[in-house]
Formats: sequence, structure tokens, C-alpha cells
Amino acid sequence: DREVPYRMRIQGNDSNTGESIVLKPGEFKVFGEPKNAKKMADLVHYAEGLILTEGHGSEKGFHEYRFLRDNDRAKIGAELDDPTSYGTHRLYANLNDTIKTRISPAKLDSGNEEFKVFPELNNQEPAAYLKFYTGTVGRLHDDNGGTNATPTIQELKRAADANPNRVQIGAIEWDTNDLAAHLPTLEYGDVPFLTFGGEPEIRKFNNTDDPESNDRDNKVPLLIASMRLKTEQDSNTHNSNMSSMWLNNGIMNPYFSNGFSNGSTDDQNVNLKTHQYEVTWEPFTGWESTPTVSIGSGNRGYGGTGVTPQSGVEYAPFSQVPLAPATSLAQFSHAPLNTGGVAPFTTQIVGNSFAAMLVPRNTKIASKDAVPGAIADLIDHSYMANTTLFDGYFLSTAASEQGPLAGSSPRNLDTVLSEFFDGTRPLANPNVMPKSGSAPTITVADYATFADHIYNNGAFNVNSTSVEAWALFLASGTQEALPILDVLTGGDSLTDADDSEDLAVSRFAPMAGDEMPDNLDYNDGARLSSHRRLSAAQIMDLAEQVVTQVKARGPFQSVAEFVNRRLEGSDSLLNSGALQTAIEQANLNDEDFGGVAVPKNHSELNSAGGSGKSSDGSVSQITQADILNRLAPSLTVRGDTYLIRTYGEATIGNQTSRVWCEAVVQRGHEFVDTSQPSTTAPADLNLINQTYGRRFNIVSFRWLSEKEV
Repeated sequence: DREVPYRMRIQGNDSNTGESIVLKPGEFKVFGEPKNAKKMADLVHYAEGLILTEGHGSEKGFHEYRFLRDNDRAKIGAELDDPTSYGTHRLYANLNDTIKTRISPAKLDSGNEEFKVFPELNNQEPAAYLKFYTGTVGRLHDDNGGTNATPTIQELKRAADANPNRVQIGAIEWDTNDLAAHLPTLEYGDVPFLTFGGEPEIRKFNNTDDPESNDRDNKVPLLIASMRLKTEQDSNTHNSNMSSMWLNNGIMNPYFSNGFSNGSTDDQNVNLKTHQYEVTWEPFTGWESTPTVSIGSGNRGYGGTGVTPQSGVEYAPFSQVPLAPATSLAQFSHAPLNTGGVAPFTTQIVGNSFAAMLVPRNTKIASKDAVPGAIADLIDHSYMANTTLFDGYFLSTAASEQGPLAGSSPRNLDTVLSEFFDGTRPLANPNVMPKSGSAPTITVADYATFADHIYNNGAFNVNSTSVEAWALFLASGTQEALPILDVLTGGDSLTDADDSEDLAVSRFAPMAGDEMPDNLDYNDGARLSSHRRLSAAQIMDLAEQVVTQVKARGPFQSVAEFVNRRLEGSDSLLNSGALQTAIEQANLNDEDFGGVAVPKNHSELNSAGGSGKSSDGSVSQITQADILNRLAPSLTVRGDTYLIRTYGEATIGNQTSRVWCEAVVQRGHEFVDTSQPSTTAPADLNLINQTYGRRFNIVSFRWLSEKEV
């Protein structure tokens, strides 16, 4: 949305105003009764969708539907199309009679033709299922072109799937073979009950002959059932669904499935601790006291840290929509690379190195036969993505500069390139330097060979074991007043962060808020809408821990090897990469905001607790990818420029002559055998170039005096 560049527009309409709904960064919304609600028995909403009403009220969120059944699960009372008949079952209520309800988890027999509407679920009834669409279905027509007033469920579904203006953008399925382990049985008296007054009568849930008899005083809400994204303070009383919501449960994944498994490979049914959604229910105790319908200012809901005003926040930024070309591969930690709905539901993939929950730590790919409930081989997304990207690709930052961050001086690609090669203006990454010589003509088509024309000035070898060198490298950011976009105010303009003597560490650019204050509560909105700062002492501690990890894991033969965790060795080597482990050993994330122990890896899934925190991966906790956002463009595992000093002497008779010299030798772009272009693929190199690689050039030479040695 160009008019509101810092917000994300979603498809949908406010039923009161007809305006499109715009969510601020990280904002939650609560929606109540659908405007075009149909009885669930009709299942019309499956094809037509629902327009949701923002907010909630005393008459919203509930729909009339005869749900009472006898012990054989047959309906009590009349069918909906015959309100005058009560069949063989009647519900009588006398004066002062009390109706109490017992609620237990169960699923209907989905073998009935009525429920065969989910072929993707093997026509079985899920415990919870949602589909998300854009577009509209339009009117349904019969075979003769007339309006079909009474379409079957199957006809509705076919109409929905066939409409070209209706596009499915996501689906959520939640199920388990053991519902009772997650949804407790509520006994008589646990939920609200109804006491009748007036004359003895048969109570109807939907009396179409006499609508006035549908008195709301004769209806009492019993239960609040929720399917929702997990939070740091998970409400599942069994704690069996607890996980690090920021890292291991695919919060940005538009597809989610944990369904049916009959012992074969029908559908994935993996450990629910690894999933982003939970299903809960609780007795409805009142509009103000039942936490699942709580909303804050501006009809905003609560999430992130919890679902109540006491535990939740109204804003919890998770991922950033790019406002400018990326400068670091680690910025792809925001990219939704895992959106297929197949476990593991890892997020913040690129640049991070946490062990995947469902994948044994000694491997990067787990066979589906080795993981109960899996329908496909499971991969460690971070390990594989880092291996693919780091060393194999780099970001030159030679890109057009457009959009809100370009201000009043946007530049197209031709201008960016010409000003870079003529020395007028550097690229976004100032360490990228033009190769000496005449400026080449570069177009978009030349990106594959762009590296042939540039150097990386100031690269840092991660195999260094110098604490001082690492400290300087880690501190090579800025202490200046960086731009921020305060999501708590919902403003569209950039401001400057407060001055600080410490080093800024931020997941977002612009930063999502000012420096995180000290001693915050876990549900303080500023915690999830701010950035961290590291003092000089913390940077030195981190440098010492990085050197410890380099000695334990190195020498690294590739940058990806430095970024990734090990597949063998001690727990610390298996759990995360060198930099992430150093962050933890330096105690940079001491605050346990989540307050709940969660599994950290595959081996902890079935344990009672876990060594992780439910707040791991939130913006209040510094991750490896956060550090690499700034450092990744400068990482290397070998030197390309060497300072060589040599000494020689010759003795003739009683006289000895000594000389010292110094040369700077640099690896260039050309191969030793220059008959092959510098862009030749490794597989196509001749024997000489396979053996000796790229040519070293002497870029400077001088004689030294003895005093200089």
C-alpha cells in the first residue's frame, strides 16, 4: 500500500463501514459474529465465506443451532426444515427445572455422506479446520441456469473450488487421535446451567413459526472453544502443546496440518509441541471474566505473550516486509521459506542455527519412517538453507533505490551502477569496492558475472582466535541515532532512536522501537516493539565465547560451516552454531520472559520439561541471525590478501650482507591459466586451474631497513 508504506493491508472489509481493514505492524484484531452467519448445519459458509464483524458484544459470537443429541447421537427434536414436528424425542421443561450439561471431547462419525466435504482430510471430520480465501464465490446456479436455492454441500464445495475469482491462500487443520489429552471433560456443574421459569413447555432452539418465542433468557452460553496461535504463556493446562512460538511453530506459515493417522501414512500426526496452533475450551463465565474474548483499545486483541489483558500484548512484530534491497543474507531470516504445511514448522530460518525439533541432532534429514506421524522426510530447514546460501551467494547491494526509505532522491539501477564505478557514491554495502581499471558496462543481465568486477574490502576471517580482533569486529556497528518506526503508536513516519553509548542490535530495519528498557514484565508491549543494545563489557564477553567456540569447532572450511550447528559432538555443538552458542554462553538473554521451559531439540520432545524458553526467538532475545544481519557480508574463512616479509643474506669472506623486503600479495579474479575466463564454472576448469586456482598478484613491494623489522 503506497499511501501507508509501513502497514500491511489484508483482504477483507469492515462490515460496518465497508472499508478495507488495515493492520499495523504486529497488530492483533478480534472479530465477533459474522455478518452473513448461517447455521452450521447448512455449511453454506464453506463456499461463501464469512464477513467478520470487528470487536464483540453481548449478542455476538454465538449462533443458534440445535445441537442436542441422544445417546445414539441422533438429533433430538425436529429437522430444521420441519419445525412443527418433534419426532420421537422431546425436551420438556417444567417450572424451575434446571438443565445442566456435561461436555467431553469426541468427533462425529464422518463416514456419513453429510460430512464428506473434506477430501484433503480423507473425508474425515477434523477437530478444527479453517480455510482462507480471497475473492468471492458469487451466486450458485442449477443445471438450467436458475438460482439453486437448496444446493447440497458437495455442490457448494464444487462451486467454491471452480470460481476463478476465489483463491485459497491458506488452511489450518488441527486434529489428534487423543482429544481427551488436550480437551478436558467438563462435568455437570462445571459449565453454566439454565433454570426455566414460566409455564411448562417444550423449548425449541429455533421456532420458525413463532420467532418471538426464541427468548434469549432461555439460552445460556456454555463454552468458549478456541483454535489460536500459541503464545509465550500457553493456556493448555496439560502443557503438552508448549513450544517456542517464535522459532519452532511456523507462525507465518499459511498452511498448517496435523491430522489423521490410522497407523499408515494417511496424514501427518506429529508431536503437537512443534505446532503453532492449539485448541482449547473452557466454561463461559461471563463477558468480562472469560479471557478468550478480551479486547483492548481500538478493538485490538491480545496475543504474543498471552491471550488475556494480564498476560498478552496488542502488538507483537514478528517478520518484516522489506522496505529496501537487502544488504545481508541473514536478512532472509524474515523470509517465509517454509510454507508447505509439512513439519517441522521452523521459522526465522536463514542465519539461525537452532536444532530442528523433530529432526535428530546427528542428522539434517530425518527419514519419515523414523519420526512417528510423519508423511515425508523431515529436514532441518536452517541447516539446509544456510548450506545453500552462504558461500554460494552474496548480495552486492547493486540495486535500484526506490520506496519510502529512498526519500526524495531515488536512483534507478543504471544510476547506482554508474555512480559506483566512477567513484561518485558507494553501494549500500560500503565494503564492496570496484575493481581497478575502466568501468564496465553493467546491466541486469550481468548480475551472474558481477563479482568479476568488485572486491570485498575488509573481510573478516572467522577462524581468527584473537579475542581483541573478534571484539573489534563485533563492535563494528554504529552508536548513532538510528531510525525507528514505533509500532506502538502506529505512526507512518520515521524518528530517531535515543542516543546511547552502547551498540545497537536490531532484527528490523528501520528498528521497530527504541532501546528496550530495563526490568520489563513479560507482557509489556515495549519488550516486543524495541531493540537491544550491547555494552562494551558484553561485547568483550561475547568475543571471548566466540573464540572458545572457534577453537572447539574450527577450522571452518566454509562460512556455512561456521553458521550451522555440528552434526556430531557434545550437546552445545549439536544444539546450535558457534555464534548462537556464544550468545547463550555470554548470558546475553538472561531474562526468561516466557517463564515456561520448552523442548529445545528432538531429544527433549518427550521429556517433562526442556532446556529452552518459550520466549526464545522473540525480538527481546538476541539471536545469531540478529548479529549476522550486520556481520554476514564481511565473513570469510580464508585470506585473499597477504603481507609477506622475507629475509636474505650472503657471506663473502668475512663480510655478510643482509636484506629485508616486504610484498603485499593478493588473490585476483583471473585463473592461473588465463585462457579460461574468470567466470568459468569449477566443473569446467582445466587441470592447471583445478590444481592452482586463481592467480596471485604482487600489488606492492618495498625494501625494508633493519630498523623496520
